[in-house]
Amino acid sequence: MSFLRYSGKALFSSISRSYAAEWNAKISTGRFVIQDHLKEVLAQNGPVVALESTILTHGMPFPENLEMARSVENIIRQAGAEPATIALLSGKVHIGLTDSQLAELADSSRTAGSECVKVSRRDIAYTLNQGLLGGTTISATMFLAHKAGIKVFVSGGLGGVHRGGESSMDISADLTELGKTPVALVTSGVKSILDIGRTLEFLETQGVCVATFGPSTQFPAFFTRDSGHHSICNLNSYDDAAQLIHTTFSMDLNNGILIANPIAEEYEVDGHQIEECIQRAVTEAEDLKIKGKAITPYVLQQVNQLTQGRSLKANVALVESNALVGAEIAVRLSKLENCDNKVKPCNPLIPRQVQNSNSISTTSSKSALDTPRVAVVGASNLDCVLHLLNDSVQFHGHTNNALSTVCSGGVGRNLCDGLSRLGFNPLFLSAVGNDVNGEKIISMSKYMDWSNVLHLPQQNTAYYTVILDSKGDLYLGVGDMKIHDQITPQYIKENDEMLKEAPLIIMDGNLSLECMKAIGEIASEHQIPIFYEPTDIEKASKPFIAGIGDSITFIKPNLKEFKQIYYQVTGHDPKLLDGQTDQLNEQLSELCTRINIPCILITLGTEGVLCYKKHSPHLHFPFNNLEESKAISILKNTEEEVCIHVAARPVDHIASVSGAGDCMAIGFICGYLRRQDLVTSVLLGSEAARLSLLSYDTVPDSIQCLHG
Repeated sequence: MSFLRYSGKALFSSISRSYAAEWNAKISTGRFVIQDHLKEVLAQNGPVVALESTILTHGMPFPENLEMARSVENIIRQAGAEPATIALLSGKVHIGLTDSQLAELADSSRTAGSECVKVSRRDIAYTLNQGLLGGTTISATMFLAHKAGIKVFVSGGLGGVHRGGESSMDISADLTELGKTPVALVTSGVKSILDIGRTLEFLETQGVCVATFGPSTQFPAFFTRDSGHHSICNLNSYDDAAQLIHTTFSMDLNNGILIANPIAEEYEVDGHQIEECIQRAVTEAEDLKIKGKAITPYVLQQVNQLTQGRSLKANVALVESNALVGAEIAVRLSKLENCDNKVKPCNPLIPRQVQNSNSISTTSSKSALDTPRVAVVGASNLDCVLHLLNDSVQFHGHTNNALSTVCSGGVGRNLCDGLSRLGFNPLFLSAVGNDVNGEKIISMSKYMDWSNVLHLPQQNTAYYTVILDSKGDLYLGVGDMKIHDQITPQYIKENDEMLKEAPLIIMDGNLSLECMKAIGEIASEHQIPIFYEPTDIEKASKPFIAGIGDSITFIKPNLKEFKQIYYQVTGHDPKLLDGQTDQLNEQLSELCTRINIPCILITLGTEGVLCYKKHSPHLHFPFNNLEESKAISILKNTEEEVCIHVAARPVDHIASVSGAGDCMAIGFICGYLRRQDLVTSVLLGSEAARLSLLSYDTVPDSIQCLHG
């Protein structure tokens, strides 16, 4: 996205180097030998693609296997990722092989004294102890790749449930590995010599998401594009695949993903003939009583002979295609997750020693505590989100089925969390109890500095239960918020030395009127802008009731909250129009001029967001050179005021709306603090809100993509 810019590259480089040192120290010991260039890429969370080695040692004849391995590695490099072929050599796990090591593996079956062992997860320890040469299967490669921090793995075809497996229990370890190891595997489906239907059923039982890469859900069978079975979904682009992987891994589901990439149509022409040869080879294997892991190499060798090499050519083509798909996905996944290296998780009770995000120096010894920090004052809750599964709600003692999620929440905490993830290291003033829920909130908020938060004995940490309807919209909220009364004017004054240095004070509607007055006095005396997050309809008007309305610079209500604020300020019902969006926007633009707030951000749900700003000597927020587009409508643009409407980007599957408003504020504030223009800041807010809609977390991990 062209509108996302960030000048703190030096900060990122500094943190990344420290990560590299820690990571290299970790992997340089023990059984792992990782190529130096891969160490650096992995330490930077760069794109790396794992490759198995049994395709070299047991899957293809020499020298075609070596030519294939070199070709696949080159394809991955050309796509912008790094290949990491994994094998066991001389009692060590090698992540990434030299060309001479590839050649040794490829020629192992022909070299006396160097016969290679086919290594599944079960065989890793024995092979290492014996110092044997080992070609890793899918299960072993997945396990070792995960240990090395590699998230994407490319292979040819997946093992599965063997025919007759319901009685023989002959089930590939590849399937159970997918059920417990968080690595995304790209293959051309399941080999047709297996029972594909039972294989997919087994993967479902293991909780593995199976997706076809392409326009349909048809599940491929190695040499053929359609096995007659279907994946649960399809992925139309590399970005779709990367987003699925990122979401799956961020949810800590602790299982893999199978991405089935169908063989190219030009090679499928031979696929049906190859199938006949496969059936013949399977029958021969049964007659010869060949079982277990010896079946696949035998069948592939026989098929290659029966097809006069055509099956080998198709095999190489599908592996090369998978390599390209895997590399492109890895590059995009790295971009999604790379922000994890930009903001390092901190000890929640010790202030982070990270430079201010606007700094351009990486050598200064000045800590974040010596530079102005944006201040956030507000609620910290433990949230229980119940997402109803049925459209209708039953009362009078009935139990309604729902999906439950427990996460850290509270408007103030959410805003602080999001800004912390984006590198701003806010000062956070809030209150939690010395109880299990308080400990849980802190442990789940690993990016935040909690050192100035009140930790109160014999007090319950705030707990909020939100019920969402089947569409993800808010149905009911119930909360125990009494502890927020402990955020007192005295507590605010105890922290006034840091507050008066803040470039911005953010406060939510959970604060008492007296507390708001104390904040307003500090902001007014030191000319500090205040961003007010109304929280809900009843709390929207509190600053104006407290008499500090003139101290508010930014306010972000939804439509109902704006109506309440307008009534409180003017004494009149705004009588908002129910007609077309354009008419409502024009009306809101006029109404905003009657409220003495320099910048108003009104969220309109699926209709987007309206932003009004008027000239103020205390608000430096450029809004010139506006250009209208499909997404942006200009309602006013004069020397004194500007008003724009930004349309919402469509979201196909909404997980939850509970964090969208807070994330809108996070993105907008991020733009303001980075001295971006008005439009860019609103667009940042809109994108942050969209990312929140895709997640059950109020502040999703994906918001960190706005960091750079």
